Amino acid sequence: MDAIGTLTKYFPFIKEDTVSILKSIMKDVDSYIDFVACGFFCAIFVIAYC
Repeated sequence: MDAIGTLTKYFPFIKEDTVSILKSIMKDVDSYIDFVACGFFCAIFVIAYC
């Protein structure tokens, strides 16, 4: 999946470890829908902001 601004615009505000996880997930999915459907989207942002 190509990086999209919906996610990448928040990278400066997210922990580097979390950004790495997001980037690895984006490499493994075909589309934004797949990214959201994998269930990591919410969990990663909850971890990032705890």
